[in-house]
Amino acid sequence: MQGNSMTRRKPRQNSVAPPMYALPSGGGDSNYSGNNQSQSSYNTQSPYSAQPPSYNTQPKRKLGNDNKSMGSSGSFTFPPYIVFLIVVMLSGTIYTFSIYSGANTELKRLQSEKVDQDGRMRNNSRELQRAKHTSRTAKRTLERTKKELDDHIKQIDELEDEHEDVQTEFTQNLENVELDQHKAVEKVSAREVAKCFQREEVFRTRVEDLRHHIQRESRRELVQNFGTGPHRVRLTIIFPDNPQALHIIELEMAPFRLLPHSIYTFMEQVRHGLWDGCSFSKLVDGKLIASPTPATLGTLKEKELKYRFANSKLDIVYFQEYHAKFPHVEMTVGFDGRPGGPDFYINMVCANIFSSRFLKQ
Repeated sequence: MQGNSMTRRKPRQNSVAPPMYALPSGGGDSNYSGNNQSQSSYNTQSPYSAQPPSYNTQPKRKLGNDNKSMGSSGSFTFPPYIVFLIVVMLSGTIYTFSIYSGANTELKRLQSEKVDQDGRMRNNSRELQRAKHTSRTAKRTLERTKKELDDHIKQIDELEDEHEDVQTEFTQNLENVELDQHKAVEKVSAREVAKCFQREEVFRTRVEDLRHHIQRESRRELVQNFGTGPHRVRLTIIFPDNPQALHIIELEMAPFRLLPHSIYTFMEQVRHGLWDGCSFSKLVDGKLIASPTPATLGTLKEKELKYRFANSKLDIVYFQEYHAKFPHVEMTVGFDGRPGGPDFYINMVCANIFSSRFLKQ
């Protein structure tokens, strides 16, 4: 290239500067030129010198090429392609640094994720180890439980076999016992059977005689103490909601010859004042039941009332008395229970109708 060069030409030291010539006034050789570039022009001595030569003169350093013929200038400038290359290099450097910075950030993020993943992997590994340990423990427990279950099943089978054997033996023994009993019954003579029936008949006769005796004595005591009748009992009733008002219930007894024991027992209870302070406590199956209980339950007086009946030996009748002329119809009175006493009841409805309705339900 013939333009400006990046190198600088060093001036020679201690060299004689070429003399400068000036044209003499008044004309001169037309063929002479101060800018003649031939070598001979520099070596020609002329009496027309404008300045004396100077020696050991240090020339000023100039940027660029000193050769004026090559188009040099006094100021230094970079060519456009150099500037373009510098801009491209700076842009590439900045882009490279930006890519490196982003890559470094991404690398740090990946390293952080790797650390987190390593932590999770370690946690998962520990969890897996614990799960394996738990699984092994559960497996051993399951095997032990299965073994125990097999042992229990085996014991159950053995017990079932023993039960079947015992049941078979029991059935055989029962058959043998029944056979022995049948043989024993066959051995009993007709005379022994007749004796058994005879003893039972004697017992029934004695019970019936005792019953007639109790009725006879009750009839005698009843006539002696209360006369031949008709016998009536008047009850004074007080209701809790109106204690000032008195209500009267009059009970007429059956003829003393028909039901002497029941009538005598009830009359004696009334005569000894055992029903004083008692109450009608409940209504069951159409029967209004009077019992030795006070109006307020759960008190000490309740025990006292029951003790009075038991202490006087009038708490029960010894046997039940019934006569066809006095069925259980509405507004009839009788002892409650079997054989009966001390509670008595008043039939609010016909007992026969109520019983038939109850059986239908």
